[in-house]
Amino acid sequence: MNRPASVTVAPMLVRHTVETPYPVGPVHLYSGELEGRRVLFDTGPPTAVGRRYLREHLDPGRLDYVFITHGHPDHFGLAAELADAGVEVVLSRYDVFDPALFGERVAGLEKIFLEMGFPPEEVERIRDTLRSFKEGVAFPRLYRVLEEEGALLEELGIDCLSCPGHTQSDIVYLLGDLAVTGDSILQGIFQVPLLDVDYHDPQIRFSNYAAYCSSLARLKGLGGRTLLPSHREAVPDLDEGLLFYVRKIIERAALAAPHLRAGCSVYQAVKRLFVPSQIPTPFVMYIKTSEVAFVADFLADPQRLVRVLRDHGLLAGVAGQLNELFDSRFAG
Repeated sequence: MNRPASVTVAPMLVRHTVETPYPVGPVHLYSGELEGRRVLFDTGPPTAVGRRYLREHLDPGRLDYVFITHGHPDHFGLAAELADAGVEVVLSRYDVFDPALFGERVAGLEKIFLEMGFPPEEVERIRDTLRSFKEGVAFPRLYRVLEEEGALLEELGIDCLSCPGHTQSDIVYLLGDLAVTGDSILQGIFQVPLLDVDYHDPQIRFSNYAAYCSSLARLKGLGGRTLLPSHREAVPDLDEGLLFYVRKIIERAALAAPHLRAGCSVYQAVKRLFVPSQIPTPFVMYIKTSEVAFVADFLADPQRLVRVLRDHGLLAGVAGQLNELFDSRFAG
């Protein structure tokens, strides 16, 4: 579907749609003038198309700040080039973690994959892929850490919510009755909770599942705001958007459960769930492993998610699926 390059979505914000080379498709950036400052949310990908769009539609020389929702290439890819052009780049401390400790992060991930039953040669291929992705996206030499910029946020009239799950650094930016949600909530997309080491202890795995359960409560609090996601269309109904994601968790857990309950390692479960043609590259193996690890955590502690759903009036929307997966354990 063809979309216009830019659309005014509110008196203060314009949505820009930029093509990307990634499976998720085009990405939306949002720009506006806040308290006399020109502000951009996310940068687009580090591609010729992305650079041309910024040059022709946003004029980096006139931008004051760019706020990053999370550090993936379609959101963060041109941050270094904008910083070099004099734009103040503001990003979460959890994205600063990437370049500062990348070697330690990769070593931690290697350990985690081995513990999940991966043979060393598979681990090496995934490691090399992650390194190549890292080398393909420059990190800004100068930046500001979001969690230390309370005065700037207040000056611009921006609030923010940390909503990790897809990544550790997922941020939702609030501007009055608007919410720039990044990938934290999307219409009809299951944004994979990507496997990573923990920012606070790179020797252990970050629990995307535990983080998502906490973030779900925060996302539920966005009710009444206009949600402006990074992909596809605006989310018209918050509860349905949240329930779409939960339903996908349960559907995918139901597929993985027979293997995991039979004692398979995560690696064994991935190999049984997907034929080789579904895993054509080490990066896809990383994606599929991330998904299975997430649902394994859910199967080990379903009550964590159920409590959040019950507390926020969402449980009825998935009770049937849960009861089937857990033998009516959550009936009523």
